[in-house]
Amino acid sequence: KFGIEIWPGFEASIGSTDGPLMLHFDVSHKILHTKTVLSVMYEIYHSVANMPTAAFHSKVKDALVGQSIMTRYNKKIYRIDDIDWEARVKDTFEKFDKGETKAISYQQYFEQTYNVTLSDGDQPMLVSVPKKRDLPPTKGNQERREQTNIYLPPELCFMTGLTDDMKNDRNLMKDMAVTTRLNPQDRCVKLQNFSKELLTNASLKIKC
Repeated sequence: KFGIEIWPGFEASIGSTDGPLMLHFDVSHKILHTKTVLSVMYEIYHSVANMPTAAFHSKVKDALVGQSIMTRYNKKIYRIDDIDWEARVKDTFEKFDKGETKAISYQQYFEQTYNVTLSDGDQPMLVSVPKKRDLPPTKGNQERREQTNIYLPPELCFMTGLTDDMKNDRNLMKDMAVTTRLNPQDRCVKLQNFSKELLTNASLKIKC
């Protein structure tokens, strides 16, 4: 009823001690909005319908740039670093496929790769700048990595986290607490089950 979903999970970090390295992990939750980024852009557009285009662009950037989003088709988290107002999902890019480079539109790419159809061919593209560690090494040179911005259709992106208005909504925060604030016993059970999974699941074994 608040337009959000709560995804359960874990957060982990490696900590150094006087003895061996230790894995610290705890129960964590990801807040995912059910409304797409494109819907947010539509709402802003209608709120400034009589204002110049530049004002609309400015308000959208203020609302979105710097925010974290999730793409449901691959469940990855990205940061919105910019909005390319000149790019459209119907535009084409060069894709290497079966030994040759072909031109393909973003619409075609997402339909062929993820079986999702984009309804608005004129929506601009969100730009996410990947961190260096996320870039694949260039062939023949493991150290050199090419910086390639990631372009994402707003229609397939969902906001994460809580807005200031949500944080000030007592009813929402009260309902969230029922799920996110675990009592010590439930927290211990979740952590023990996760630890058991790490130790017994063959697909999670690390080869040294």
